[in-house]
Amino acid sequence: SPMALLGLIFLVFSGLINQPLLVNEVTETCEMAQRILAQEQLLRAEMARLQEEFDEQNRDVMAIQQEEADMMLEAGELEVVGGGVWWTAVLVSIFLLVECWWQDVHQDPMYDSASEEEEEEREEEEAANRLNALLNSSMLDLFYRTHIQKNIAPDPTRVCEFVESLVDNLVEACRGICYREYDLLMEDCIGIGSMFDRWGCKEKSVYDVLVPLSPPENYSFKLEENLSDIPPDKRGSRRILVQSGCTCQLSVIQGEVLCLVHQKIKLADCYLTGCFLETLLCSDDYLDAKKVQRWFQTMLQKAWGKIRHKYDFELTVRLAAACNIQLEYKSGRRMNIALLPAVRFKDTHVYLVAQPSGMAVWNREPSIYWWECFALYEKRFLKQTAKALPENACHLRCLQVLTFLLERCSKSKPPALHSYHLKTVLMHLLLLCPPVDWQAKHTADRLRDFLKHLGRYLDEKRLSHFLIGNCLLPTKVKLPSEFQNAEPVNLFRHFVLDREAYAQALTEYQEVMSLVNSVIPQCIEGECSESRGI
Repeated sequence: SPMALLGLIFLVFSGLINQPLLVNEVTETCEMAQRILAQEQLLRAEMARLQEEFDEQNRDVMAIQQEEADMMLEAGELEVVGGGVWWTAVLVSIFLLVECWWQDVHQDPMYDSASEEEEEEREEEEAANRLNALLNSSMLDLFYRTHIQKNIAPDPTRVCEFVESLVDNLVEACRGICYREYDLLMEDCIGIGSMFDRWGCKEKSVYDVLVPLSPPENYSFKLEENLSDIPPDKRGSRRILVQSGCTCQLSVIQGEVLCLVHQKIKLADCYLTGCFLETLLCSDDYLDAKKVQRWFQTMLQKAWGKIRHKYDFELTVRLAAACNIQLEYKSGRRMNIALLPAVRFKDTHVYLVAQPSGMAVWNREPSIYWWECFALYEKRFLKQTAKALPENACHLRCLQVLTFLLERCSKSKPPALHSYHLKTVLMHLLLLCPPVDWQAKHTADRLRDFLKHLGRYLDEKRLSHFLIGNCLLPTKVKLPSEFQNAEPVNLFRHFVLDREAYAQALTEYQEVMSLVNSVIPQCIEGECSESRGI
């Protein structure tokens, strides 16, 4: 009957109204639930209004239909007319179509962004699961023994002692040909970096050695302390102002004055000293890193000529790189040493070097900015932290595996990611993860955490320097307060402005992920590809 059909339509309509729409099958958040509840209340109010209108119209229609039916019965031409019922069905259909169109066109953009974020998280989770499925601790141990451990010197302590002894001999020879009144003075060298920290594993290992410099006796260095004058892209560096400190060069002094510093040289030579230091090694009264590098290379070449008869290998000073020297033995074995001229910051163990820590490429542009180097404090942190870790802890092993794979990424340009970035990520993880999580059996888990955090830092284009501005740093590191209380330095800041470098860094990260997922299992199965260089 018409009334039964009308009741069925209302039941279907009520079911559609009371059943909320699913939005992209995304799990409802609190905010989404509140929006849906408000929408449901709005629809209920609209339903009540339509119901009232429908009742009024239905009463009029039914009255008219009743009169017409009575008249038709009287005329013997009764015809069942269901116009009111069909009108109701059409009204409900139009309302539902409009509601569906509204949901499609005016869908909250928050739902789309939430869906995209959850999709990215799901992809990351799937990648982590694949990594976890492909790797396990026993597999990594086998890969480490067969492909990484062979690059580590059998007796690294002895090799490091030899390197420091050789550099000290070169420095001593330089002192013999330098003038204390003319040249920069060299102090005893300090071994730093991966090889001296016992985690270096590159096939072409480079031993980094600091060579502290001090000014001539009649000069002094004043390190910049007002960091507000430093450009944003130079955060983490300082300028070194060269100041004259000898009174015998002052023209205001009357008569002859006995200079205790320069009593063995003439006054004219003092002016030559100023000419040499300020013209040949400075730019705008600031010590120029590039000029110092050139002077240092020249001194090394002269020094090797005086001591080469003591050794059975050839030493080459590589002018194309930043004070790198290469030793070549008769057997064909080679060793690379990077000598880093440095200036000590006050009475701390912070040194200012000509290039950022871990950056293998020498910036050829003239620079009066010297970069802060915290290698000795980082070494102290790793050494102190290792004491609290379980025996055979996997922290350095994870760093070695990723450094090994990063070195094998195909690079047509200078690398965007460096081993120092990996070391920084490791030190952050050592503060986040409890010591028990670094057991050898958790190597695969920590390696997955390592890659996950590195990927997140790249997405955010932010990797904070581990020491500068780190309020979580243990007091046992004894970092000077002016650095610990300073504003954090972002090691990935250049990626914000340099899109090409950022794209290259992402490519290198993806290649490392690919190597972890494919090359390690292949190497273990004995199917290493020579094109990969493994």
